[in-house]
Amino acid sequence: MDNVKERVKRLCKEKGITIQQLEKQIGLSNGTISKWDRYNPRMDKLQLVADFFSVSTDYLTGVSSQAAIESGMETLEAVGTYEVDLLKTYRKLSEIGKVKVFLAALQELHDEMPPEEPEEKDDAASLTSKVG
Repeated sequence: MDNVKERVKRLCKEKGITIQQLEKQIGLSNGTISKWDRYNPRMDKLQLVADFFSVSTDYLTGVSSQAAIESGMETLEAVGTYEVDLLKTYRKLSEIGKVKVFLAALQELHDEMPPEEPEEKDDAASLTSKVG
């Protein structure tokens, strides 16, 4: 079974980049990933790598198989590039940023909804106006 470093190496090879290039692109110190065969990576660093390759941290740690990742990628491709990019951007936000985006989305949905028609009252005045 591959360790985390080996899986990252394989993903880098598939993408045509080196581990050093990956570290630089995601803001890790040079040599960080090379230590992952001796030490367990911190979750925040592991998540950066997972986000970069659009895989789960479960895949990187060997909890999930390659087939499960491919299945997930097919689902992401069906969603569309714009939504995938939106999700990747969302995942980079702080927790407060995520809450703000969520609340803004709810507000936008509310604003786009057509106004509700007022309920008709069955009082004597409205009944006589309907009859007469």
